[in-house]
Amino acid sequence: MVSVIVRTERQWSLAPGWSAARRRGPVFARSLWMTSVFMTAVLAAFVPATTKAETLRDAITAAYFSNPQLDAERARLRATDEGVSQAKSGYRPTVTGTASLGHQSLEQSGTFDTKGDTKPAEYELRIEQSVFNGWQTTNAVNEAEANVRAGRENLRFTESQTLLDAATAYMDVVRDQALVSLRMQNVNVLTRELRAAEERRAVKDVTLTDVAQARARRARAVSAADLAKANLRVSRANYERVIGHPPASVYEPPLHMKFLPRSLDEALIAAERESPNVISSLYREQAARYAVGRAWGGLLPEVNLEASYRNR
Repeated sequence: MVSVIVRTERQWSLAPGWSAARRRGPVFARSLWMTSVFMTAVLAAFVPATTKAETLRDAITAAYFSNPQLDAERARLRATDEGVSQAKSGYRPTVTGTASLGHQSLEQSGTFDTKGDTKPAEYELRIEQSVFNGWQTTNAVNEAEANVRAGRENLRFTESQTLLDAATAYMDVVRDQALVSLRMQNVNVLTRELRAAEERRAVKDVTLTDVAQARARRARAVSAADLAKANLRVSRANYERVIGHPPASVYEPPLHMKFLPRSLDEALIAAERESPNVISSLYREQAARYAVGRAWGGLLPEVNLEASYRNR
């Protein structure tokens, strides 16, 4: 924090510099005072509040249960599961029924007058069971089950990507908060150096060039601090997008190295064996093979059993 008057062991240590600023003119003194107030407000805004800290595990858990992309992938998998039931319907019989109801009016003139009304009714019930259809139903069921397994791997990939995004968003906020604090401390240091240069200039110890260089260094530091604050706002917005709520009080988590592979070869072997993208591609290839078998089955003869009942 930048203070105009420091009441510590070095009491009134900044008073001479403030007097030198006043000698430069009231506008310059007012600008330094407004800068001090502004820096204090910025530091208060960007220092984490003394609320319950949100750990990396808490952030990842919140993203897992509230991320909309994960919810969409879960709903897509539920829709894919219904394909298995639809494919298995080929094993079951098909029952159809028809019914008709009419009205006839007859009137005849002649030797014998005839007049009457009739209401003909008819219904029919038909049952059809497939006995052999070129293994189309079997291949369709296998294809649907392979698609379900591929969908599960896609969900697993989405989960891992979402958790990675959550961890990245968390660490981005931690990094940018530290950068803002560092940049603001640099601004404070250069502000004191500028005041010291002003004091030394007042006693003709340095030149105007030295004062201008100190002012330029402070301006660059303020620009870097503004950029750090803008980056922090971007990181906080991305945190809310991925995890579902604004960051509370985040901090740098401890690093656990025991979960990392011991070598690059071990990492490659684990990726080939457990990567959701690889496994999903294998299941999609399997589903495509079953789809080819189902198409070939359409060229084979079919055997069906039919039974019907009609009543007039």
